[in-house]
Amino acid sequence: MRHPLVLSLIAGSLAWSRPLWAEPVTLDLVSINAWDLPWPVSRDRRDRLARLVRAVRDRHDVVLFQELWRRRPPAFDRRLVRPAAARASGLAVLTGREVARSWFHPFSVRRGIEVLKRKGVLGTVLRIGGVGEVVVGVLHTQAGRRHGAVRRAQVEEGVGEVLAEAGDRPVILAGDFNLDEANPEDAATAAWIEAQGFEDTAGGRDLVTWSGDNPWVPRGRRARFDRIYLRDGATVDLEAEALDVVFRDSPVSDHYGLRARIALRPR
Repeated sequence: MRHPLVLSLIAGSLAWSRPLWAEPVTLDLVSINAWDLPWPVSRDRRDRLARLVRAVRDRHDVVLFQELWRRRPPAFDRRLVRPAAARASGLAVLTGREVARSWFHPFSVRRGIEVLKRKGVLGTVLRIGGVGEVVVGVLHTQAGRRHGAVRRAQVEEGVGEVLAEAGDRPVILAGDFNLDEANPEDAATAAWIEAQGFEDTAGGRDLVTWSGDNPWVPRGRRARFDRIYLRDGATVDLEAEALDVVFRDSPVSDHYGLRARIALRPR
């Protein structure tokens, strides 16, 4: 039998030899459709965007924007990532984290008035101290009840682009998916996303982000358009420790925001 003192020294040595990077890192992430269309399509835009800037300026690690259309976006304290190719897409990423690379891929299929927009997926590779690189994809798909098939094509294209970039790195996928679970086509699209290895952070909860209690949404309408999905990497697991709908008390858009606290756990 080994002496208790020897066992204690061995245990202490193993504890000290554990790499510091084994400790989890937390990301505070918000996804919000800013509804930055020109007045009068998007009413009260100037006041709303000013409130949005104040709400997210320096409070979150990552903010994923959809419909931030203006050529000269509001001034934020942190870096606004928006490649030149993405300026007509309305997509942007606000972050204080180190950005290794960013790119934009426009959807090849669009319908109706949205042929005038350059919707697609904006990818950003973040370097997270203690974890490594994490790939973040923000997308905005076709709106309209009749366009479930178009949304499916866009989601498949966007997810494919993000996964091709990610390789074995962990992935956060978020944005305005415009999926309505009452629509069988949209429900099938949501199931397809999860079949690619993504976890829906809502976990079955009905976290509605487009709702008739918002002054800019028709009464009686509600949908969970905004979503955050996570996919583990080869050496890092992602877990949503919390998920909440934000900006309810003071709406900054016709969408409420979605906020997640994401733990990144090296294996």
